[in-house]
Amino acid sequence: IVSFVLVLLIAHIFRENLRKFYQMLFDFGTKANKRIFFNVLLLSIVIWFLTYLQFYFVVLMINESPPFLDVISLASVYTVILFLPISINGIGIREGASAVLFPLINIQLEIGIIIAWIVAINNSLFPAVLGYLCLLREK
Repeated sequence: IVSFVLVLLIAHIFRENLRKFYQMLFDFGTKANKRIFFNVLLLSIVIWFLTYLQFYFVVLMINESPPFLDVISLASVYTVILFLPISINGIGIREGASAVLFPLINIQLEIGIIIAWIVAINNSLFPAVLGYLCLLREK
């Protein structure tokens, strides 16, 4: 009951913004918007494929050789688990998911956790350092 009241209260507070959002969704029928939508969809699919490909290359780098589709499937489930908002940056969730998922494709638990850390560093630390270096260059 409390969550229902909170939803109603939030909907009342943001009523005008919600109305604009729904209007934008209903006005989506123009050709320009459809073209933008499909371009964004295609770009999103390519980026996710590259993310999963990166996962596979990290697995190969560790001298493991499971089938490609097994790694892609595992990476998909792993990513969905990391989307759960129950920790900061997936710390602890990443390791737990790795401990459960990697043995399913015959990769040792410890190796799976190392793979998860390498992917996390590659997806978090390297872009942050690159962004910082770009920021320093701008100043």
